[in-house]
Amino acid sequence: MVLHILLIILKIIGIIIAVILGLLLLLLVTFLCVPVRYRLDASMPGEIKESSAYGRVTWLLRLIRIDVSFEEQELKWRVRIAWKSFGSEPQKSGHTDTEKKKSEDRPVKTDVEKTETAKIESEKEEIHEKENTASKENRKEQRVESSLGLPKVEKESAEEKTIGGIIIPDTAKEKPLKGEVVAVGHGTKDEEMVLKVGDTVLYGKYAGTELEVEGTKYLIMRQSDVLAILG
Repeated sequence: MVLHILLIILKIIGIIIAVILGLLLLLLVTFLCVPVRYRLDASMPGEIKESSAYGRVTWLLRLIRIDVSFEEQELKWRVRIAWKSFGSEPQKSGHTDTEKKKSEDRPVKTDVEKTETAKIESEKEEIHEKENTASKENRKEQRVESSLGLPKVEKESAEEKTIGGIIIPDTAKEKPLKGEVVAVGHGTKDEEMVLKVGDTVLYGKYAGTELEVEGTKYLIMRQSDVLAILG
């Protein structure tokens, strides 16, 4: 009786061992015979920053699946074993295909359109630079005028005859010119400003420095360069 019970126990143990060995053998055959499937997509339109890649590895009829994606310099991955998954969420292939279709549907500028656009932009930049240069020159002239504190005289053609009736001959080396004072400075500590705005003065031909502001020519000169005040 006891021997019979021992034989039954040994028989059960043998069956369990055989099942375990069978499972191990089945797993070994599965490892050796079931293929590993993989897929890899990559694109590099220009710089490395714009490159993207997507990869997928499946095994055991997709019971085990690994997804890896690299886009916008960011790596994402996900591992799924049966119904359980973990890891960061990669971009799906369907979504990638949709984005590819959208990018194909977007209008693409031709080389001619790009060239015309570049020409228009360069012309706008040149006009803007010219305007800035002109405004800077005007401001510079005004600063020079105000900082020197010198009278500003608007040029006029002087008569060849003075108030006293003296005619200036053409053979004279320098003919005095006549002008109207339109701006004066504050003078200096050694020389008081005598000229006033509106005075008509005579000055030498080579006196002062010519200055053009908004199309009008002026002369900036020292008070000592004025030969006479006519009124």
